[in-house]
Amino acid sequence: MIRNLILAAVFLSAHFSLFSQQVVCDRTAKFGTADICLPAIEGYTECYTDPKVKPLADATEVPLNMVLGYYINDATYENIEAIDKMEDYFKVYGTKQLKDLPATTKEISEMGEMLKGSFITKNWEELAKDIKIEGLDMEVGVPVVVKSYNINDESFSIIMIVKYAIEGAEPYDVVLTVNGFLSNDRLVWMAYYLLFEGEETVKEIESKSNEILSVLQKAGA
Repeated sequence: MIRNLILAAVFLSAHFSLFSQQVVCDRTAKFGTADICLPAIEGYTECYTDPKVKPLADATEVPLNMVLGYYINDATYENIEAIDKMEDYFKVYGTKQLKDLPATTKEISEMGEMLKGSFITKNWEELAKDIKIEGLDMEVGVPVVVKSYNINDESFSIIMIVKYAIEGAEPYDVVLTVNGFLSNDRLVWMAYYLLFEGEETVKEIESKSNEILSVLQKAGA
């Protein structure tokens, strides 16, 4: 039961100089009794509490999750009221059922393995061949995993491509990473989104996501 709840919570729902000697929290969010540091990330604005952003962030999150931080590309944020499609952003969030449960590398490993086996998987080379032959033909809302990996033993990362459909607009493809990591002894999630524009987008999102994840981990150590 808890496995299905967590899967639903995760899936129904960037080159920067990101590293410094000291991580500064822009804001701290409560996740159960734990304080989750939301650090400054160059190129992005953390804006979950902004009244223009919070309704959007909450409306696109499933009830099993709680949004902790919402980071939008600076250029997008400056024009947020004129944007009809988000192109470069990431969120930090938690699964409510886990908010008071301490987590270790054991839980990180188990969760990563469970998620990897729960979705359609194609390596990028295989998927790229299909795209060259017939274009990116994907079912709306069904993620395809193109890579899964760990940058360290306190996190895991999965790269996916998914087709989104919004009423009144043409469907569009997004590449995203789903990352589970330890922050103040809790299992917390980070999901990063970019519009899919081919193989270079996949390479870009992996590099940016890894850098962001490293800063988030440092902040939560």
